[in-house]
Amino acid sequence: MSTLPANTATQRSPRKRLSLKKDPPGTQTVPKPNSHGGSLTDAHLREALIRNAAYFRAANRGFIPGQEIQDWLEAEAEVDRNLANREIPHGDGG
Repeated sequence: MSTLPANTATQRSPRKRLSLKKDPPGTQTVPKPNSHGGSLTDAHLREALIRNAAYFRAANRGFIPGQEIQDWLEAEAEVDRNLANREIPHGDGG
């Protein structure tokens, strides 16, 4: 039985492994606050709320093309108004 030299192609170079650890059941990761006191996901949440409201506006008008920008702008104004008043829209577009 022969042994291979240490510098053969059968040796693998060390690789970095990405951690795919999940939070334990019943817990969640809490985002760190930013300099304004809000969470780092505030912009993502706002965009998701706008997207949802714009979708329902489009659905209410039968998805007729040509008014997508108007749907978005009206949804954006609605969400910003609701956030300023600390109200979360229910996704019904109104």
